[in-house]
Amino acid sequence: MALAHDHARGRRRLRDFVSRLRECEDEMRLRIVLHEFGLVWNDTPVADRLGLVADEPASVEPRWDAFLAAYVEHRCLHDGITPPAWVFDGVRYLDRFWFPGPDLDFMRVEAIVHSPAAFEARRVFLPARELAPDTTARVVFDHPALRALAASPEHLLAMKAMAGRRTDFEDLVRLIEMLGAESASEAFAIVEGVLGSAKLPDHGRLAIEAAVRAAQREH
Repeated sequence: MALAHDHARGRRRLRDFVSRLRECEDEMRLRIVLHEFGLVWNDTPVADRLGLVADEPASVEPRWDAFLAAYVEHRCLHDGITPPAWVFDGVRYLDRFWFPGPDLDFMRVEAIVHSPAAFEARRVFLPARELAPDTTARVVFDHPALRALAASPEHLLAMKAMAGRRTDFEDLVRLIEMLGAESASEAFAIVEGVLGSAKLPDHGRLAIEAAVRAAQREH
């Protein structure tokens, strides 16, 4: 990790963009994160990218604190990098929906349907096509004419547990069954493997425990 930090030292890190983000409106903030920082990310060797985001950026404001966490988690996931612990801090999750893109009905529908999991877990809805291209999670189908990607079941379980939404309960049950977790402790171990040093909040632990009991009743 120290090596990655050293190689990233000559590049602008995410924390270096905070002062500009504080000074502008949402449209320009999107451009700064998705295009300017996105280019820095893309131009940095994969092995060195963690160094760009390892240090937690200072707060911009609640919506953008959640956005930055979602963006970093998403980019790390798709590059096979364990996200830094700060992205899972509870203050980087919103308690209401937010659409950072254009305020158009059809755009909102697309955002709800196609928002990446890391964003959806934080109630931030942005169409996946707005994000940097070639972010590959798990390849579930690969063909010269079509490549289909998906977040891993382990990552989905962790994100849905962190979000703690009632509407995700059935998904938690199915993911626990899919992953073969036969007890709450096994499910916690899976989640902790994704979160690293970040702590699963109490509502997430309760949701996991309830989902495990529900999965056990079905068998």
